[in-house]
Amino acid sequence: MGNILICDDHKLTREMLKKVASQNPFASKIFTAKDGVQAVEVAKQERLNIAFLDIDMPNLNGIDAAKLISKVSSVTRFVFVTAHMEYAIDSFSVHP
Repeated sequence: MGNILICDDHKLTREMLKKVASQNPFASKIFTAKDGVQAVEVAKQERLNIAFLDIDMPNLNGIDAAKLISKVSSVTRFVFVTAHMEYAIDSFSVHP
């Protein structure tokens, strides 16, 4: 699994996902971000294997963040975390 990024604008969701991910013995490091801008900054500094991204966030949404992260990291795989089904089709542009 390797390095994991958890990005969500809701602190409780970030904490819950971090707790779940930390229980995986294959997780090396877990990074968090509160919006897409921070997520891209983490991706520029760290090798991320998996990024869990909320889609509906302020400053930079998860889909646009994934597009930017894809440009700096070809190894990062994306999982979108959202309650908004209307974003599902748009998310396929970054092969989640």
